[in-house]
Amino acid sequence: MNKTMGILAHVDGGKTTLSEQLLYQSGQVRTLGKVDDASSRLDQDEMERRRGITIFSHSAWFSQEGDRYYLLDTPGHTDFFGQTERCLWALDVAVLMVSIPEGIRGHTLTLWRLLRQQHIPTILFLNKADQPGVDPQALLAQCRERLSPDLIPMDGFDGVFSAAQREELAALEDTLCDAFLSGEEDPGFWAVRAGELFSQRSWFPVITGSALQGTGVKELLALLKLLPTQYSNQGEPKGLVYQIRYDEKNTPMAFCKLTGGTLETRTPLTLTDTGEVVKAGQLKIPLGGKLTPTQQVQAGEVFVMLPAQEILSCGTGFGGEPSKRLAQTAPLLTVQAVYPDSYSLPEMAQLFHRLEREEPSLQVQLSGEKLTLRSMGAIQLEILQDLLARQGVQVSFTKPNILYQETLSSPVTGYGHYEPLRHYAEVHLRLEPGQRGSGIVFESRVSTDVLEQNWQNLIRTHVLEQVPTGVLTGSPVTDLKVILVAARAHLKHTEGGDFRQATYRAIRQGLMQARQRGQILLLEPIYRYEMLVPADTAGKVNGLLAALAGQPDPPCFTGDWTELSGAAPVEQMLPLLEQLPALTGGRGSAATTFAGYAPCHNTDQVVEQRGYDPIRDINHPADSIFCSHGAGFTVPWEQVKEYVHLPAE
Repeated sequence: MNKTMGILAHVDGGKTTLSEQLLYQSGQVRTLGKVDDASSRLDQDEMERRRGITIFSHSAWFSQEGDRYYLLDTPGHTDFFGQTERCLWALDVAVLMVSIPEGIRGHTLTLWRLLRQQHIPTILFLNKADQPGVDPQALLAQCRERLSPDLIPMDGFDGVFSAAQREELAALEDTLCDAFLSGEEDPGFWAVRAGELFSQRSWFPVITGSALQGTGVKELLALLKLLPTQYSNQGEPKGLVYQIRYDEKNTPMAFCKLTGGTLETRTPLTLTDTGEVVKAGQLKIPLGGKLTPTQQVQAGEVFVMLPAQEILSCGTGFGGEPSKRLAQTAPLLTVQAVYPDSYSLPEMAQLFHRLEREEPSLQVQLSGEKLTLRSMGAIQLEILQDLLARQGVQVSFTKPNILYQETLSSPVTGYGHYEPLRHYAEVHLRLEPGQRGSGIVFESRVSTDVLEQNWQNLIRTHVLEQVPTGVLTGSPVTDLKVILVAARAHLKHTEGGDFRQATYRAIRQGLMQARQRGQILLLEPIYRYEMLVPADTAGKVNGLLAALAGQPDPPCFTGDWTELSGAAPVEQMLPLLEQLPALTGGRGSAATTFAGYAPCHNTDQVVEQRGYDPIRDINHPADSIFCSHGAGFTVPWEQVKEYVHLPAE
């Protein structure tokens, strides 16, 4: 039976150390790898060993009592949360580690919430019980209060439930309650039913131990045996790509989970979303930095397929397995890359797009001569610099800015005309506000009798191929419905690039009209926050939260602690989160979740700070080009409507 488990925790929570203990105590490796002396088999990258943290998710496997377990060791730092979230797509069970000395951290709450959303059975491992002065029982009580009341201690579990453990399980349902009251002690009965309830997240085993000393690992292995899995080797192979990495030869590798069927080299795979067919390349089984070739992969196994064709990306499903998209990872900072003059923009874009394939949340964009990307934080940017330095390129980044967005508050029609000598295209686009979070949507209301379908398809491509640049702060435009209401081509002079120019100019011209009318809405990112602070500091922290342009919830008082929650702009929350340790004497914790975009609370201030002048942005012209007496001439955006050839609204 194949099962995939993931180790999750806050940074320095002991994930890699526990992973090494599992490999060692299961007999997969003969010597115990350690993080401190850089002998870990999982943190293979030089940057990881130098920093002593996990940067990339790593895979390994071990066998125990006839079952094979695939182990995913995930990054703990929030800057690399995207990798952690993608690993969850492959999991059958998760081990969430909580450091007893540090207690529940904000990142712990975020991980717990995500595991709950994805319905992944979870084992809680209370780590560092070997440190002096720790109080595991106090932490267990806090976990029951903040995570779930259905946490059952399983210390000493060897596959057979003790009387005390059976009593706690009996409280879960009537079947177990009746069995307990009747004196049922059959280990097989309790294992099967408890395993079923475990897989349904009806209860959560808790282990108190020490990853460093290896205590608690035997209980963990025994608990993993309880979990039933149902994978079938019959039918078409299906599965999911959860990670893309490049090896030392720059060969792209697709890390996958096979959820059904049997896969062999060169087997055709039908992509779930598009119906396109690709052939499986070489198949390999990962063990840390080592890849072992295999001719066949069975359902439930984690494997590597290489080379990973360009059509494969993180989250691609095949054989009918649904594709996945990140739910929680939303970089809210944007930076610009600064690179040597000896490199051209296309060369740098190629390097960054390779990084983007490994980490899709970067969302690399080209704007004129600028190369911008989204970032989770400073540590991630440092790692990107190191990765590019390996390619011989020294890159730096500008100071991160909050990623604002722009949208419309009222409809407007934009006009774009492109007619230098021997070129022709005209496009009229109705721009309407879309639902929050809808992005850019295209619709055509032009008959194919008026404009051929191939030209309409081209206009659609140009509308959707890049995010429009806003005219208020230069931020990305979102939540916009773009409707083609009129367009014209020339039988002799129109080329594909002409419609690109006309389309871009029509969108920009419409946005400029909206700006002039005060119909551009600036949007800012919002955090949903949850804080746990000592009661004696709650008044001070709550006072600061109340001063934000957000929506605080009523405080919840639980003994010596106070829970504070609500929603507030990211721009205001970031400084407060940095101050939280000082405000609470290092005892407070906070978890934040991206809660979407909302109208900016200080638009005038942001606009003034950005100092963006849309007229001077020559890379995004709103003017149009017309032709007269054999020569092209420019018409300013505010006059274009008077010059267009088709009837204007």
